[in-house]
Amino acid sequence: MRLCAGLGVAGALPDVLAQPRRRQRLEAAVARRVPRVHEFAEGVRMNRIRNGAAIALMAGAATWGIAPASAATHAIPPLWSNCKHVNARYRHGVGKVGAHDKTSGTPVANFYRSTRLYRIAIHYNSGLDRDKDGIACEKH
Repeated sequence: MRLCAGLGVAGALPDVLAQPRRRQRLEAAVARRVPRVHEFAEGVRMNRIRNGAAIALMAGAATWGIAPASAATHAIPPLWSNCKHVNARYRHGVGKVGAHDKTSGTPVANFYRSTRLYRIAIHYNSGLDRDKDGIACEKH
């Protein structure tokens, strides 16, 4: 009887090890599961080289006046670009559930209540809720 220590199994596996194909599959499984020290070190070395190349490329792009792709602003969907577009779709604005309008006059109470839509709107354009009352583009 042999013990299979590579898989962390303390039991005996005589029938598996006796058959050549099963033994090959078992050894392949052990090789996939146990990370090799030299492979790990090689992976770290490759990551350092790759990161160094990326830094050098960005530095070169900066000297030539080219902006990296990550610095480009993300496109704002037309619905959330300004309050005119929001009010065309949601007549009195979009607000969180339970939000109250902060105003000295008559507060808006008939806005569309959806916390999910409010968060999406503020994610794309934080200027839609300038008074920070939880209602974007409130309109009387």
